[in-house]
Amino acid sequence: MILGSRLLDAFPTRLTGSRRFRSARTTSFLVLFTSTVGFDSDIKLLRKIKEANPSMKVAFVGPHGHIKPDETLNASEDIDSSCAPNSTMQ
Repeated sequence: MILGSRLLDAFPTRLTGSRRFRSARTTSFLVLFTSTVGFDSDIKLLRKIKEANPSMKVAFVGPHGHIKPDETLNASEDIDSSCAPNSTMQ
């Protein structure tokens, strides 16, 4: 992990949406793990997070971004990067 970073695994810790969004206000970079099954839900979640902190940079990692990097990056203007081998921050 990066010095000063923290891991937030919202599902197993049962964090509510409001607690997730509160922590997003002070976050400058978010790495969101996503799969194909949860991709659409993660896009919706990301939109709400970016409303709380528009300047945050976001990278999607996980199977969906690795297998479909172009689709991942083009799915939302809120995604700055994916785990694709040739992707870069915009």
